[in-house]
Order: sequence, then C-alpha cells, then structure tokens
Amino acid sequence: MTGSCAIYVLVKQGIALAISLAENLSADLYAPGRLEEGTPIRGFDSLPNLVAQTFHAYDNHIFIAAAGIAVRTIAPHLQGKTQDPAVIVLDHKGTHVISLLSGHLGGANKLARQVADLTGGTPVITTATDTEGVPAMDMLAAKQGLVIANPQRIKVINAALAEGRPVELDDPEYRLDSAQHTDIANCFIPVSDKTFHAKNTPLVRITWRMIDDDQALILHPKVLIAGIGCRKGTTREEIMTAITGVFDEHHLALDSLASLVSIDIKAKEAGMLEAASALHIPLTFYSADELRGISIPTPSSMVKKHIGVESVCEAAALKKTGQTSLLVTKQIKGRITLAIAVVA
Repeated sequence: MTGSCAIYVLVKQGIALAISLAENLSADLYAPGRLEEGTPIRGFDSLPNLVAQTFHAYDNHIFIAAAGIAVRTIAPHLQGKTQDPAVIVLDHKGTHVISLLSGHLGGANKLARQVADLTGGTPVITTATDTEGVPAMDMLAAKQGLVIANPQRIKVINAALAEGRPVELDDPEYRLDSAQHTDIANCFIPVSDKTFHAKNTPLVRITWRMIDDDQALILHPKVLIAGIGCRKGTTREEIMTAITGVFDEHHLALDSLASLVSIDIKAKEAGMLEAASALHIPLTFYSADELRGISIPTPSSMVKKHIGVESVCEAAALKKTGQTSLLVTKQIKGRITLAIAVVA
C-alpha cells in the first residue's frame, strides 16, 4: 500500500480499463487472485478483508464493480465526512462514473470527473450544491485553508446554499474574501458588530479565536504564529502542554496555529521538532542577526547575555509575521517561553 489511490476490479472484462486507469493515476491495482497472472495486479481472496486493511491507507478508492458491492464493502469502515477517503464506482466499460463517498472534502467529485475524462464516460455527481451550480462550504473552506471546527454544521450551510437561501458571513478580517470570488459573492450576507444577526438564518463565522457558538459554522484560518524559546533538552510533552495552555488561557483556536518559530541554535532540539511534527505544522528558525534589532515589548538581559539577542520568542514571532505588535506577549511556562503573533 504505497500509493494515494487504490483500484479494485472484480471481472475479467474490466482488467484492461483498470490497468489503464492505474497507469494514468499512479494507483495500486487489486483484483481476485485468479485474474492476477501476467498483469500488474495485486491479488486478493476476499474483497471485504482487503478493504478492511486498505480503506484508511489510501486517499482515494476506485471500484470497477456494481455500486451495491462497493457500498456493502466500505460500510463497516465509515467514520465521517472529515475522515473518510474518496470513493468512486464505475462499470467495467467506464460508461458511468459515480461519486459515492466524500464528494467534497475527500475529493470524490473531482476524481469522478477526472476518471470520466479518461474513460470517455459520464461523471455522476449527486451532491446538491454541485447539482445547483453553487459553492459547497466545505470545499470553499478547504480551498482557502480554513479549518472546519464543527463539521456537523456543514450540511446546514450547504443546504441553504443549494436552496438559494441567504447565508450570513461573519468575517471581519476578510479571511474568506468572498468579494474576490464572483461565483460566491452573492451567496453570503456580510454581518458585523453593527448589524443584527437574523434569527434562524444560517451563519458562518471565521475567526482564530476559540468561541462557543453551536448555531454557526466555525472556520479557523491558519494565521497564528507561535514564537518559542526553550531550555536544552525540553521534551515534546512540555512544549505541547505549554502551547495548549497558552492557547486555552487566551481563548485561541489551536486549529489556527500555522507555524512555530525560534532561533537557529535550537534547530536540533528534538522536543521542538517533535512538537511541530505532532501539530502538523512547519518549524522555522532565524539566526541571531535576523532577530537582533527587532523591537519587542519584554527584552531580556539574560537572553542577550547567553544568546546575543534580547528576545527569542517575541522577536521570532514578529519576524515571521512582519508585524510590529504581538497578540500574546512572552509567556513563561516552566522551561519554555511563548509569544503569539497574527498574520495580517
């Protein structure tokens, strides 16, 4: 299981099509053992047993089989629209290519269209927003790099968009910037502190703060930068605890954390590297020369004595964002210092 796409073909008549798709999509190809000989196919004895192993190991699955077979095979492994991979199903002639699962976030709609182009068939897309030709909120969020905090609210927003009903948008920093997208500009009603949110009108809120609003779809932009300093040998657990603690105390959404930044003498600190990996975010290091001279609110003579700069966490956060002020000034958490800045 080395690819991002798996293809399953069940009948001899579909082998040629399956091989062609596997070559075009760089996919791994599976078929019953009796069809394996002389072909670039991985044989299997039981499709349900195979899919139990492969379902969450691939981003995309293509079944050249009856739709019912695909449905019954994948059913035990479904977890939710934010976790499930894309699944499409097509007949062995490639005439109808059906987007079956995770059409939006998983990319099954896009994959169905791609496969239909290769087979000369017809993509079968049944999601309401695609049918109506309006944007899907989950796709729009993914395109803009916004993290969905409460995916259970997506269906409410998408239903309203598909039905042509108004959707209010609370986006004070223009992170979605719907005005730049002519296909969606008329789908949202901007709201602000000066306007009244209409009762029962679907609402989308875009914020890097942790907020409690179970009536709105909350989207978190990846715009917070955490500058970090630490003592030698600080563990991943210490760093993770410090980060989550600061974010909780200041009501910041951890999903909005875009990057960790520090000074280059910490480039080999295992705890820092492991924390960035666990958070699935990049880690950037700056030299002392790059940090020196940056105006910071809480300079440290001790840090300057040992490292040559008056600040690590604050200066690094400001350097990364290009800002002149911090959202959260230096916080001391045990052997760690943290400061938070926002990308404009």
